[in-house]
Amino acid sequence: MTPMWPVPVSSRSGVATPYPQKTTLDITTDPNKDMLFFLGLDGQTATYGCSYTRTAGTAALTPDTYTLPCIDGSGFSGGTTLYPTSGRAMTFEFKLINSTPLVNVGGRVYFLRLDQRLSLAAAPSTLSGTAADTDPASFDALIRTIKQAQHIEAHSLSEYANRKEKDIPFQVAHVIDRVVYDTFEAWTPPHPDTAAGADAYMKEHAMWVNQAGTKRGMTGYAMYLPRTTTAQSLTLIIHASHYFRWPLTSIGAALHKEIPVAKEGSKLPDKPTMPKEASLV
Repeated sequence: MTPMWPVPVSSRSGVATPYPQKTTLDITTDPNKDMLFFLGLDGQTATYGCSYTRTAGTAALTPDTYTLPCIDGSGFSGGTTLYPTSGRAMTFEFKLINSTPLVNVGGRVYFLRLDQRLSLAAAPSTLSGTAADTDPASFDALIRTIKQAQHIEAHSLSEYANRKEKDIPFQVAHVIDRVVYDTFEAWTPPHPDTAAGADAYMKEHAMWVNQAGTKRGMTGYAMYLPRTTTAQSLTLIIHASHYFRWPLTSIGAALHKEIPVAKEGSKLPDKPTMPKEASLV
């Protein structure tokens, strides 16, 4: 399917400003830690991912969140900086690059597209890093679930070092619920870089006790990096785009354009991708 951007909707839905972004995240592995990343857009915040790092011999996981620049606030929050008042996710894709010298490349990476939420025994940050994988509330139990999933992709990190960057494929988010995907939501501040913030972001990708499930517009991804014998220098490249609506009389509102509508009889893209070269203008 030919990539489309901006992505059309099924019926007329007003005006908005399409906004593509590219960001990178540098990752370093070593023999003493393994890392589990969750990536994707919820259409309401600038947070695009979180991670849980386990250091060998430590029960407590270290959580982190990752946020897109420039739109990391909310038009409802006040202050002197102007942000969107509402938005929705349009596209999301990522690839992993290994810049480690070839003689030292080693290890594996696992990708799992989350068409449905994961079922957890407890909030992700409270999972035990040392309990046996037979304990549902252990980090290893979650990793085992991911590695045994039907659509898991397992790769040797040497694959990435032996290919040109342009030949490394992107992992692309798919549309799950078209109605939710096409819906604008109030744009809110990003999830904080804390255990609570990481778990709040994870509600898009998992369920645990006393948490009600909601509809999801797009798939997310889990990416697991096991411990490596030799440290690896990796870079995660993120392409993401949104439709935004800005407060009236703002510059953002002046740039609003009609959201394109798919022609009658045409098929809307189910896995939209970013253009190869996206201008921020």
